[in-house]
Amino acid sequence: MILAIDVGNTNIVIGTIDNGAIGSIVRIHTDTRETEAEYMIKLKEIFHSYGMDASACEGVILSSVVPPVTEALVRAIRTLTGHDCMVVGPGMKTGMNIRVDDPGTVAGDLITGGVAAMQFYGKPVIVLDLGTATTATVVDGGGNFRGGAILPGIKLSYGALAAGTSLLPEISITAPKKCIG
Repeated sequence: MILAIDVGNTNIVIGTIDNGAIGSIVRIHTDTRETEAEYMIKLKEIFHSYGMDASACEGVILSSVVPPVTEALVRAIRTLTGHDCMVVGPGMKTGMNIRVDDPGTVAGDLITGGVAAMQFYGKPVIVLDLGTATTATVVDGGGNFRGGAILPGIKLSYGALAAGTSLLPEISITAPKKCIG
């Protein structure tokens, strides 16, 4: 079993990959104040709840946009599984070349999204990730990362719109009963 972890600004998504098949997927809240010990307790609870054995873990890959959490989580995982995390970032050999002016600025979430999209959908491909930030990742026909965009996410945009306007109230993000009217 391989443990795959995506540390986002709002949630940490923890999944397993066993013999190429995606297994359990769990979300926990991202908290920059949590310590290595607190993340280890959470991971133990997740492993126990889903009947997973930490000793069965063959490796760990982690993508993060929250450096303080990355450090605590990497240490917790090492203690729990005995494995160092493979942390996705610039310079990692993924099969996708980073063709931008400063490749070192491309975050692991964009790299991971681009590589996964190529595996599932082929190339060229554009990936939209609607999280705390909305990101767009562009991969060309040669499998090269060509760039992207980072915008405020849906919740941030709704909040800013309500805060910055006089007549627009803050509304919940739910599907409307009808599109017009």
